[in-house]
Amino acid sequence: MQATLTRNVIESSFTDVLKSLSDKERMVIERRIGLHGERETLQNIGNSFKPAITRERVRQIEDAGIKKVGRIIKATELATIQDMAREIIAMHGGILTREKLVAALINELNLSKEINAHILEVIVQSDYEIVKSKPRLGTQTYFTLPKISKKAIDATHREALKILKRKKDVMEREALYTEIAETVKDEVGSLSAVFIDSVLDVFDDIVKGEEILIGLT
Repeated sequence: MQATLTRNVIESSFTDVLKSLSDKERMVIERRIGLHGERETLQNIGNSFKPAITRERVRQIEDAGIKKVGRIIKATELATIQDMAREIIAMHGGILTREKLVAALINELNLSKEINAHILEVIVQSDYEIVKSKPRLGTQTYFTLPKISKKAIDATHREALKILKRKKDVMEREALYTEIAETVKDEVGSLSAVFIDSVLDVFDDIVKGEEILIGLT
């Protein structure tokens, strides 16, 4: 199955899936992912309606379309991409940044780098077994499996900041991850080093240095 998922097959299958949506939903998703040109903002798309509609209304149309896409994809070979995405996220502790997930999918499927990566993102986002983060200042967009709690993500970040500020220097990742796991254990249960590592990729105020080091930006 994987060998059949070339860039052309994915893009044409995805275009076919979009044909099942309402005209509005299809148009919004196509423009949001830049299917026929540049990607457009919610504001741009909203302003192009006559009369204009709000950004929030465009987002609602987009979300409704993506939910429908998810239901349709289950009966197509594109479901392979969703299965693979869940496996990749699970291998990273149940959380992974959008950038790393899309790169891993392109690599696993041996796809041409020319593929529209936003198509892969919509395919992943449309899977009800995968949760996409809400936009938030200072964070990368990320995907999680449903069992991952926001509380564990925030506790991991909070403790990393606290420990690194106290050290006033970079640390070895292993030492930091061990200390975080120990500190938050009573609050959120035991956390694996791979989960902590993936969580800290999400936050812009944490930077990973060469090989083993980590610090504040």
